[in-house]
Amino acid sequence: MTTRTPHFRPELTAEVFNGRSRGHLPGLLGVEIVRISAEAVESRLPEGASGFTTVELKANFVLWPR
Repeated sequence: MTTRTPHFRPELTAEVFNGRSRGHLPGLLGVEIVRISAEAVESRLPEGASGFTTVELKANFVLWPR
């Protein structure tokens, strides 16, 4: 299933995202954005890289009754 985002901004190209990632986690890991469209984002890691892992960030908020 493909979903088109209503907030797609064509001026935010792969080059823009690659420039922003320098010095941050995606850039440090060698992630390169290859192509961006309203339907998908295509990326890759450096040639010769092996393995795959994911990172999950989760926050739970508990509200106590007063």
